[in-house]
Amino acid sequence: MRRRTYLLLVYVLDVVYHVGLGVALGLAVVIYAIHQLADRI
Repeated sequence: MRRRTYLLLVYVLDVVYHVGLGVALGLAVVIYAIHQLADRI
């Protein structure tokens, strides 16, 4: 039972990490695009 809980915890952390990474990457791209547009105006 304890092993199953541990595996679940690892899985949840893995998902949270990947989602966070995706969000951070998306934000970086959006911020970069805004800067590129701001330079043209």
